[in-house]
Amino acid sequence: MGLKYILFILTLCVHTYAWSDNRLRRFNKDFMFGVATSAYQVEGAWNVDVVQWFEDYAKVLFDRYGDRVKYWITINQPSFCFEGYGGIMAPAINSKGIGDYMCLKHVLLAHATAYRLYEREYKKTYKGSVGIALSLNYGFGYDNKTENEEAAEIYRDFTIGMYMNPIWSKYGDFPKTVKSRVLKKSKEQGYEISRLPTLSPEEIKLLKGSADFLGVNHYTSVLVKPQTTEKFEVPSFEDDIGVEISQSALWPQSKSSWLKSSPFGIYRLYMYINQKYDYPQTFITEQGWSSEPSLNDRTRVDYLREYLIAVLYAIEDGAQIKGYTVWSLMDNVEWVAGTSERFGLYEVDFESEEKTRTARLSALVYKRIIQKRIVEKDWEPDNWKISITQRRKKDEL
Repeated sequence: MGLKYILFILTLCVHTYAWSDNRLRRFNKDFMFGVATSAYQVEGAWNVDVVQWFEDYAKVLFDRYGDRVKYWITINQPSFCFEGYGGIMAPAINSKGIGDYMCLKHVLLAHATAYRLYEREYKKTYKGSVGIALSLNYGFGYDNKTENEEAAEIYRDFTIGMYMNPIWSKYGDFPKTVKSRVLKKSKEQGYEISRLPTLSPEEIKLLKGSADFLGVNHYTSVLVKPQTTEKFEVPSFEDDIGVEISQSALWPQSKSSWLKSSPFGIYRLYMYINQKYDYPQTFITEQGWSSEPSLNDRTRVDYLREYLIAVLYAIEDGAQIKGYTVWSLMDNVEWVAGTSERFGLYEVDFESEEKTRTARLSALVYKRIIQKRIVEKDWEPDNWKISITQRRKKDEL
């Protein structure tokens, strides 16, 4: 990736994020799912050298843009390891239960190494902050039965604790439940040692406390119960967890099969991480809703209002939420779904030569929310006349 292109992206970033105190807060999310740097394209996370390559890459960015970027997100969603080494996304290698865990260890170490580099050589001068963004959807027990609540706790250890424990817990390392379950499964499958790589004492020390803030990417929640009928590939991350997940038929459905509206989930997520990880400073770095191509996106409006109300409740109960960003400003090409699932506050006409952007109802409602700093459940714009057939008219843009 050329430096001119990176500078262009950074210029967009530093002019995009303004927080509640009206002073510019400059975010750079320079690494997306492992495809933004050549380091992960050479041998991927299989090679431990990727940690050094990532530090070299971070040093270039800190040197060039440290005076302009005050908030850095090193890596967005380390869970990409389980998609990339589960054969779904790049590098599309099927190494379930082995390569994905190796990837995760190296990605976490790459983050921590970049954090320590900034802490050591740049923080005193630039006074910036470095964090990491995690995909943190919440798992509820399918019902109140003890076995389902226990299954949900295991699910949370694997999908939340796997990433947060090494950085935010008192003792560091992966959760004990994760280590013991993967070891047990590994022995049953004929492996002499655990398929989950060990973190050495030096690596645990490097990782512990290696974030000034947590970026929370939260979209939905799931219901969890022990595995009974569903069969998983062996070995695999899913088989190691040993649970089945579903979603309630009562939750509103988006265009994405995996995304239903359950706003109480983000409240419960924050109460969970507050209790386990001592109230970390956070930014909600992604939250959004997919829909059909349409300007009248009332389901997105309902989703945003309900989730923002839940966020306010979480703040009232102690959550350290310093900022909120919607995924996304405008429709984009989604990783798996392409343009079939639209997440934008602004619709993009992908068939037009100009790729025309037009404000959806949600854009106007969200604009009102951030202007008035209040969530008004019934507010409607007075002169909202934009329609699909009118979207290219200049007087409506």
